[in-house]
Amino acid sequence: MRRPPIALRRLQLRFAEAFRAGGELDWIAPGGAPAQERLSIYREGVAERLLQCLRAEYPALRRHLGDELFDLFSRGYLEAFPPRGYTLGALGDRFAQYLAATRPAGADPLLDFPIQLARAERLRVEVARLPGIEGDDPAWFDEEDALERARLTPTVRWLNTTFPLAALLEGDGSETADPPQSRPATLVVSRKGHRVVAVEATDWQARWLIRLKRGGHLNRTPREEAALLPLFWDRARSLGWLTPRERR
Repeated sequence: MRRPPIALRRLQLRFAEAFRAGGELDWIAPGGAPAQERLSIYREGVAERLLQCLRAEYPALRRHLGDELFDLFSRGYLEAFPPRGYTLGALGDRFAQYLAATRPAGADPLLDFPIQLARAERLRVEVARLPGIEGDDPAWFDEEDALERARLTPTVRWLNTTFPLAALLEGDGSETADPPQSRPATLVVSRKGHRVVAVEATDWQARWLIRLKRGGHLNRTPREEAALLPLFWDRARSLGWLTPRERR
């Protein structure tokens, strides 16, 4: 005699619980291999897929740690923060937080390097998914009121670090990811033409980015910094840092 069907929601919850923690599997339809073996195959396949996602999202960190150690941290992270959403886009959003929480005690600045590298790589992923300015007409840069209209694009993000990380994010994957010499740096990640770019900003460029983020205008630049405006304008234009405000 066939058993009556289990309500879909209840079935999903039972499957999720068995997937995470094991338990009775008598509700799984018989046939083929034992239920536990079938579930284990599925569990291992899902775990491998999640690892692949983290490897793709953090290539520089993986090169720095090595495959074995990276996978070890990744498995621990997935245990602590299993995916909750319908998309894997947010899968690695707390990886740096997990690395910070499991950081060995000590004052060695090298212990902070993988944490900062993870934050930088996550920033790159987030910028890639933001609405961009690819539809902007570049002719606005040459209009008379361009300095008045210029504002920060929504695809510009930056991160203050104690290591210069831009070269690691811009590499082709063939180089090693050894920690560079520790020093204060501002990593700026932006997107232009559907390409994500990571550069290091100077102190004064970082100040101007902050000024723009707070709603400032480039045509009101302090007199002592006015000579630097053409340099900032050219770099911001080439990297997609600016977009025009609507005219009133």
